[in-house]
Amino acid sequence: MIASMAKLAVDVVLLPPDEIMDFVIKINRELEDRRDGILLNKKDYLPHLTLAMGAVEESDIPFIEGRLKQALGKFSPIKITVSDIKTSDRPDGTKISSLEVEKSSELQALHEAVMKVMSNFFTYEGSPEMFYTPPLVEELPLFWLKNYHKTSVYEQYKPHITIGLGVPEKIALPITFIASKIALCHLGNYCTCRKIFFSFDMR
Repeated sequence: MIASMAKLAVDVVLLPPDEIMDFVIKINRELEDRRDGILLNKKDYLPHLTLAMGAVEESDIPFIEGRLKQALGKFSPIKITVSDIKTSDRPDGTKISSLEVEKSSELQALHEAVMKVMSNFFTYEGSPEMFYTPPLVEELPLFWLKNYHKTSVYEQYKPHITIGLGVPEKIALPITFIASKIALCHLGNYCTCRKIFFSFDMR
């Protein structure tokens, strides 16, 4: 369901092609930790690469779609290289893992173009009602949302694809693929992509 408040927590993302989504979902299903519902699929827990995250007015979403299509019209489908796996500890001692993506000049330029558009719409407040539920959002994703503009933009941009909770088996790296689909997603717990508001392909 969609939150009833005017403000929504959203993510502008680059969606991998189907075969890479299937690959990430397979790794996710092999992880040992299932307690927090990061069970990826291609319907409502989409593997994704974040380009920009924040809170927007729900009524602004049609304008955001138009502005992004206009701003990203010069971009071609982009080569993505997964170069490493990163595992970090959560405050409760469990581990969360992600595929680390090389920050190429093309990907950095795409991130900055998206941020230029979204700076007209984003705020960085956060409350559980802004997120897609159920499940209810926890404190850590609220912290990520509120501090995204301080920790993860421009020179601090950290492209990655979240795998889930736990530590994956060894994966042969690097992995490269071409991604072309931009989407605006409603964020759920742990900043999962739960619902696509709109999507379009870079040409």
